[in-house]
Amino acid sequence: MGLILDEAEVRADRERVEGFAQYLGVAQIRYDTGEVHHLVNKLERGELDMIASFPRKTPFKEAGFTRPFSGPDGDERVWGVRAGENAFLLAADRYLYQQE
Repeated sequence: MGLILDEAEVRADRERVEGFAQYLGVAQIRYDTGEVHHLVNKLERGELDMIASFPRKTPFKEAGFTRPFSGPDGDERVWGVRAGENAFLLAADRYLYQQE
């Protein structure tokens, strides 16, 4: 799991991600923070399952993206998941929809 935002947004995303982990029945989350290009490369290599969160209009095309949701700053955000992980992306979309 990668986080790419400032501290206030990271806190809000951690809460959302931890809720998603509970929704999936995942007991442990490993976080990785850093520069977005580094995290996207890790996502492509399968070293991360998801990146939280991108602005809705992201230039990255190397990932699948969830439905938009409202971030703590009011901007629309999306989570990025590894390309081809359609079931995981669908689960993330369902979870985010339930949180609205």
